Amino acid sequence: MNKLSGVYVVMTTPFKKDGSFDFEGVEHNIEYFIDSGVHGILIAGATGEFGVMSLAERKTLTEFALARINGRVPAVVGAISAQAEDTIEIANHAAKHGAEGVMILPPPGAGLDDEEIFQFYKQVNDNINTAIMVYNNPGSAGVDIGIDLLCRLAELENVDCVKESTGDIKRITEIRGRLGNRLGVFCGWEDMAWESFMAGASGWVCVCANFAPRMAVDLFNKTAIEKDHVAGLEIYQRLLPSLRVLESGKLIQATKAFQNARDIKGGYSRLPRLPLSPEAEKEILDVIEATKIN
Repeated sequence: MNKLSGVYVVMTTPFKKDGSFDFEGVEHNIEYFIDSGVHGILIAGATGEFGVMSLAERKTLTEFALARINGRVPAVVGAISAQAEDTIEIANHAAKHGAEGVMILPPPGAGLDDEEIFQFYKQVNDNINTAIMVYNNPGSAGVDIGIDLLCRLAELENVDCVKESTGDIKRITEIRGRLGNRLGVFCGWEDMAWESFMAGASGWVCVCANFAPRMAVDLFNKTAIEKDHVAGLEIYQRLLPSLRVLESGKLIQATKAFQNARDIKGGYSRLPRLPLSPEAEKEILDVIEATKIN
């Protein structure tokens, strides 16, 4: 049985204007997410800006967040690195401090073939003792984990689920057809959530839960659990304008702008990311007002 399922908010990391961590903001958001009913929290994913943190900073953030979560919901930690040794180090550190699993992307930019990708995951699998969420995002990794390779990865002891971010809804149908319930499937594409649940996805690595967690959880529960597809679609249609803003470009800055507009602690982003333009900020305020996000 898969350990990981449901709505996992892939939380932003609120930074202060000088680029330092806003730890009070991190704690505030964790309490908000848990009170809102999210099924889990994902720390230091791409939305959390791990790419502009040192390895030591990623560990600091992970320890702080896991201590505040304190086992109240499962937590997954992003363990993305071009080097298997760093991924193993991050994974073992996360497990030591209470994480339920780690999310792992094939080494970004390495241009690996299928056998090399398999050996990368196998090396990590054989040196950790926590659940692995395989992250399939060709746009980020530069490679696509096809169905044949995914079936091989599913045989590894710690591989629990896949975050599917190809944007191809047929991929979820294919995974379910080949693997059944042997591998959990998380939606990894914001404006494809309802369709993913209809196709059999068992979870959602969810950006919009940073600012609309109750709606995200309601969408998942209605569609994936209760099978009330009409009610799920109604929630989805309310969320869609914000989801399309997120998928249109500046995902991290837009997510933080949504948070800041709703008195959630989005804070600043680290350079080289720049603030949104006034026009983009206004679009977000208009979406919140028009769709009554809650």
